[in-house]
Amino acid sequence: MTAFRLYFLLIGIVTLDRAFVGAHPSLAEYIIWPSKGLDKNQMKTIEQQIAAIVRPSKVWPYETLLDGVIWWLTNCTKSEAGKVRRLPGVELNTITAVLGHIAQTPDLERLEDYVYPFSGGAAVSIYHIEQGINAVHEDFGPDYVTRQNRVRWRFSPVYAALGSSQYRDESEDGHSTYATSKAAGLIYGAAKRAELVAVKMRDLKLAEVSSVLDSVLRDILQRDLQNKSVVSILWTSKVPLNPSNLPRAWQAVQTQLQHLYDKNAVVVVAAGNIGPDAPRSNVDLGLAVLGSPIGPLIVVGNAYNHGRPYEASKSGPLVTVWAPGEAVRCAASSGSPTRSITQTGTSFGIYSSLQPG
Repeated sequence: MTAFRLYFLLIGIVTLDRAFVGAHPSLAEYIIWPSKGLDKNQMKTIEQQIAAIVRPSKVWPYETLLDGVIWWLTNCTKSEAGKVRRLPGVELNTITAVLGHIAQTPDLERLEDYVYPFSGGAAVSIYHIEQGINAVHEDFGPDYVTRQNRVRWRFSPVYAALGSSQYRDESEDGHSTYATSKAAGLIYGAAKRAELVAVKMRDLKLAEVSSVLDSVLRDILQRDLQNKSVVSILWTSKVPLNPSNLPRAWQAVQTQLQHLYDKNAVVVVAAGNIGPDAPRSNVDLGLAVLGSPIGPLIVVGNAYNHGRPYEASKSGPLVTVWAPGEAVRCAASSGSPTRSITQTGTSFGIYSSLQPG
């Protein structure tokens, strides 16, 4: 075996817990990470080594706009994964779903007069990253002045490669529609005239996060939307992170966030909620924990309508702003296109904190 292969072989394979759409039950998904600092030729050689084991048609390189190939996606059997694992330097780890929605408490008293000016958001694009929207709801109708369609769809590279592009809300609890409605809904939104870009992930899995952020960056550059974009991320990691010792996948997320900051995109995330796996009150969940007290990441905590911080919301010096997220009305994810629902949680306070435009 050559010194090149000994030195440059993979340092990690991360498996996802959901099989490819339409895949055989014996197959599983894997994200394969290369060592850092490799040039294009070395990366190509590694890709060929993987393909020799799992077949070229089942290896998808994920290439970011500014950093090149950062990992490969593959779909293979346990036997094939074992062969990759036996290559020098390869480590096989299992990751189940590591991201979760912000908690919601739907049964509180409704706030009847929670409204925003109709002018909010003009000439601004809001990229809401989650799992789609209930596009037939009247809240996502055309601009009330120009009558032009305000909604665009963008799919994560993993979703586009492995699943059919479904123009609907596929979140388990409708959270994606609820939160997007608060962003740019004609009736319930904070930025009623903003262009809404529904950025759809296939799963709320860590492996997709860096790729979907790169997809947003590409769109911003292609459409010349620097200084005119807001990126919202309302889900968190399920367990705390140490920002000084981030796992490899979270390092990739941090890099993509920096690229967005460099293009003057406003990135807004939820502070997260206190829970069994994250009992500390201070912010310690991704993505909020990647911020700092002086920005540029905007971390929003949840407050009651009279201003007092909500007990379940994460807090501390990383919280940039508190905003009311109690009994917030938004578009429903199913049923009548005029139906609304009332929700409480950090997700729903984010858009009351910022009114771009």
